[in-house]
Formats: sequence, C-alpha cells, structure tokens
Amino acid sequence: MSPYTPTAAGARTGTITITDSVASSPQKVTLTGNGVTGLAATVSPTSLSFGNQTQGTTSAAQSATLTNTGSGTLTITGFSFAGTNPSDFTLPTTDCNQGQGLAVGASCAFNIAFAPQAVGNRSATLQILDNSAQSPRSVTLTGVGLAPPTVTLSAISLSFAAQVVGSTSQPQTITLTTSGSGTLASISISTTTSDFGASNNCGNSVAGGATCTITVTFTPTAAGGRAGTIVIASNAANGTQMVSLSGPGTDFSISPAAGSPNSATITAGQSGYSPRTAQCWLKIYNSRIVDNSETIVDSHARVAIPSAKWWGDPAPQFASMAGFKCGLERSLTGLKDFESAAPIGTAGKL
Repeated sequence: MSPYTPTAAGARTGTITITDSVASSPQKVTLTGNGVTGLAATVSPTSLSFGNQTQGTTSAAQSATLTNTGSGTLTITGFSFAGTNPSDFTLPTTDCNQGQGLAVGASCAFNIAFAPQAVGNRSATLQILDNSAQSPRSVTLTGVGLAPPTVTLSAISLSFAAQVVGSTSQPQTITLTTSGSGTLASISISTTTSDFGASNNCGNSVAGGATCTITVTFTPTAAGGRAGTIVIASNAANGTQMVSLSGPGTDFSISPAAGSPNSATITAGQSGYSPRTAQCWLKIYNSRIVDNSETIVDSHARVAIPSAKWWGDPAPQFASMAGFKCGLERSLTGLKDFESAAPIGTAGKL
C-alpha cells in the first residue's frame, strides 16, 4: 500500500508505473487525493503507566487529551487498542467520538482504564486516527497484573447457645485474612437465612496481607434447631468462602435472680417451693396425654411473664406470679392447658 502525503493544498494526482515483460507493459495506476492545509493536532501525554493492578479488577481511569493545534477543523476518523495486550485496556468513558469534528483550539479526552487479564507485565497502544497528515497518533500503555490473593477465615463454623425466639444473641466474630500481593475486591458478604445477621468492616476491598472482621448474631425466628450459612464472595484465588451457622431457638428462658439458689429438692409426695425469680416466655398450647406421652394438639400465641416463682411437686408443676397463673392441669379427658387469673380476666382457658 502506498501512503498518501500531500505536499500542497488542493487536488493532487499521481501515477504508479509498473514495467514488466508482458506485451502490455508498462502497467499504470492512477492516484488522486486532496491536500488540506492547516491541519495539526497533539495528544498528551503520549504514554500512561498504570502500575500494579490485581487480575480481575479495574484501575481508576487515566486520560490522554487530543487537541486541535491547526487552523482547520480536525475530524476524528477512528480509534482502537493495538499491541501486545489490547484486551487489558478499556475506555470506560470518553468524550472523543468517531466522526467528531474538533474546532481550532478544541480538545477531547480518552479516559483509559487497566483491567489485566493475566499476571505480569502488560502493554498496548491506543491508536487515534484523524484527517491530518500526521495521523495516526499513538499513546503507549503499560501496567503490571498481580495474582488475586487467597483468603483464610478464623472459623468455618459458628454455634450459638439457645436463644429466645425474636431476641438477639451476643455477637461472635470471624477474622478474614488475605495473603499475597494482590487486592481482595468485589467483596459481598451475606447470610442465607434471616435467623442470622452479619455485618463487617471489610468495605469494598482489602489489601494483600491485611485483615477485616465479620460480626455475626443469632435472632431465631422460630423454636427448634436453626441453621444458616455466611457466603463470602470476592475475587479471591481460592473462590467463595462459606461459614456454617447453627443454634436452637427456644420459646422460653429461665434464669435465677442474682443470689438465688439454682436448685431445690422436693421429697416425693410432698409440695415444695423454690424461691427463684425468673424472666421467661411461656407458649400457650393444648396437648393430649396418652400413655404418659404428650402430643401437641394446637399452639397459640406466646405470653410474656415478667416475673415468676416456680413451684413444684412430683406432678403437676406450677408457675405463679401476681395477677397471672400458668399451670399444668390434667383433666379426666387427658387434656392439659394454661389458665389465666385476675386481673387478666375471669379464670378460664386462654
């Protein structure tokens, strides 16, 4: 291909003559073009270095500015990345567009980012085409790709003690540690169930060799064994990390008051009194006793009992407090239920 470099303004013509051994020699190719005066431009800077960037992440953008320094309108006819690693560089935004005309003295910027596709030295060139004789113009691009870090966790499972339904446990923590020179990025930390909550101070990224903390709490939504998982997604070389979570939800909890005994002995066949003040929840339910086995018939709302003193003998056992009574009542039909007393209302089944 023959380059076209006009030496003067206006229409320009030329001929390529090819002499060979055939009878029709010489062969001729006619050339035409138009020379335009006053077109000139600069691009600055002519090279950009992005330094170290972890594979799988994207750098902040750097700009190369194209300026029309001539005396006529400069038209951008195209631009692209070329060279050894063109796919490692991107144009997230640019105010230079193909077909755009730059008036005398005007400029536009190419905003370039580095997103290494592999580890090691990476390079490319941004080529800018326009209608001036000096086209194309080039910007050299370099950067170094770093391997993503690996992640280790201080625990891969957490077990919580029994917790009253709807209340929140004391927190437990997990330390996340990165290793390697790359940056941990694209961090997402979540739980798979609403029984467990997780907060963290990891932010959007964690430098290689640094740590952050994940704080976990247990708020059971129902009684019985509860289980869940913390999912930690990122660009880590060892992939997504998971932490198993477990704990039982309970309908009530009893704790002796400070200084009160933790136990009381009741002789068989006699009544006894244990002066233990407690905060508790009782679940109101009906059940049927068959062959000394208890079967739940139906279940109702939980009732808060702010202060209770527990009484007992071999059978049944009672909880008694001012204005409210909960007791195990066995009738001839084999049913048991809880009853309320004044001032809650007239004694009877809830």
